[in-house]
Amino acid sequence: MNIASKLRQPVGAFLIGVSLIAGGASAQGSGSRSSELLNSNLIIDIAETKSVRLGRYSKVESIIVQAEGISQDATVEVFVNGEVKGTLYLPARDPSYVVTVGEVTNSIEFRHVAGGRARIRSVFAYMANSSYEDRWNNGEFDSPSMGLPVRNEAAALAKRAIVLVDVLEKHANYANYGQYLLPVKKAAARAYAKSSARGSLSGQVRESLFALLGELELSLPYIEDAFERDAAFEAAVELLSLREKLERCLN
Repeated sequence: MNIASKLRQPVGAFLIGVSLIAGGASAQGSGSRSSELLNSNLIIDIAETKSVRLGRYSKVESIIVQAEGISQDATVEVFVNGEVKGTLYLPARDPSYVVTVGEVTNSIEFRHVAGGRARIRSVFAYMANSSYEDRWNNGEFDSPSMGLPVRNEAAALAKRAIVLVDVLEKHANYANYGQYLLPVKKAAARAYAKSSARGSLSGQVRESLFALLGELELSLPYIEDAFERDAAFEAAVELLSLREKLERCLN
C-alpha cells in the first residue's frame, strides 16, 4: 500500500541508502532504476515551498533526502501530487531521511512548516521503469501545460476509473490491490476532484490525468492477468479501454 514513510536515519545513512537503492535497481534489472534529482543546496525559507523537478513523469517508489536546519531545527513536509508523503524533522546538522512516494509524478515539493530555514543538500530517487515514460520522452504526448477543449470529460473518465477499481477489488488479493489498483484509484480521485472543481481541463487537471494514465500503464500486468478470470474480465477490458480514452483525450 502507498503509505508515507517518516523514517529518520542517523548521520551517514545517506551513502548507505544510495548503495541499497543502486543494488536494488541492479538486482531487479529493467524493473527499476536509481537517479540523482538534486546534488546542490536547495534553501527553503520560512513558510516557503520549493520543487525538485524530474523533467518527465516517472513512477517514484521512494526518495532519500539529505537535509538539515540552518542555525536551528526546522520541519519540512514532502509533497507529491498535492499529497503529504513524509515529514522531515531537521536538526541543525545533516542526517538523511527515506520517504516512500509510490506515485507517478514529475516533481517533488518541499514545504516549510515550522522552525527556521532549511537546506536540502541532495535528493536521490528510486524509480520503477515504465514504457509510458519512454512514450512521454519521445513526445507522444503534448506538454501538460497545453490547454484542452473546455469540457468536463476528465471528471467522467476519472470517476469511471474509480468505479472500475472498486469492481476489480473484489477479484484482487491484498498484494495486487495495493500494488496495482489502489494507486490507480488514488490518482483517479485526485483527477476527479480537480476536474469537478474547475469544470474544465486546465493545466492542473491535465497534469492529474497524466498521473492517472501513468498509474494505468503500471497496472497493465494486473489487467492482463484479470483477462483470464471470467468474473473480472469485463471490468478489466473497460479499464484498458479507459486508458486508451485518456490517451486520446491528452493528445
